[in-house]
Amino acid sequence: MALRAFLIRAAATKEGPLILFSIEPQGVCTQIQFEVDDMWRIFMAATSDLASRNTICVFDALDECRDQDQKELIERLRGFHDRHLDRQGNWLKFLVTSRPYDNIQDYFRPVTESFPQIHLRGEEENDQIHEEINLVVKAKLAELGKDLGLRADTQERLERELCEMKHRTYLWLYLAIDDIKRTLKNSLRPDRETIPPLPKNVPKAYERILNRVPSDQKAKIETILRIIVGARRPLTVQEMAMALGVATTPGAETATEAGLSPNGLDKKIRQLCGLFVFIKESKIYLIHQTAREFLVSRHD
Repeated sequence: MALRAFLIRAAATKEGPLILFSIEPQGVCTQIQFEVDDMWRIFMAATSDLASRNTICVFDALDECRDQDQKELIERLRGFHDRHLDRQGNWLKFLVTSRPYDNIQDYFRPVTESFPQIHLRGEEENDQIHEEINLVVKAKLAELGKDLGLRADTQERLERELCEMKHRTYLWLYLAIDDIKRTLKNSLRPDRETIPPLPKNVPKAYERILNRVPSDQKAKIETILRIIVGARRPLTVQEMAMALGVATTPGAETATEAGLSPNGLDKKIRQLCGLFVFIKESKIYLIHQTAREFLVSRHD
């Protein structure tokens, strides 16, 4: 949960160690059980410390949290707001970003009249967003043209095709540009190459990525993606080596026998899974929440 991440961050930024403990009724110190109430209490205590004054906490993309986590966090933010409404110069401030879904607005509704809020109506700015994406299209194609030595008229043709797509988004563009690059990169005459019809939306782009997978690699890639989707958190490359080894060695009797070497596994995963995954600081992530939704929907 986000609170745990904040506590870890607070501990990392303090000059001295941040010691977390709970006091039982008998006064015995025990190792903290990371329940929401405990974490919130510790969080309040840590940020009220003189060394932590003027703390600003950013909760980004609240709408992508689980429903129960959303509700619990909003309840605590509302409680904090109610208790400190009349205080001047609060030491702790929260900035929350989210899509304006009805359930989230309903959770916040009791305090919205006194809660500072900004509604960026992106749904009413589609034309402007499309114009901004068009600028990115032009820049990306100029970069692609330079890398592949494309003629100006070829770049203009590709630009027209990309900008004619009605429901274009930044994620779709990222996937579409990669699709075009793959088509032209190995062509002997890229300026004469016929570009296959562009995917009409992000799920279609994901489908095309999977369709490019060689038949002899499909089972392996499906196993990797299943492990990533099923994990409760991003796995490290070393953890993936163990999980993938166990999944692909059903007869193994020991972890040593089942485990794969993590050396070079990150490169192999990138090559096999393409744009579905990215690896940062030795942790494996899906490119976007929509990738998870797409993969789950294929097996429903």
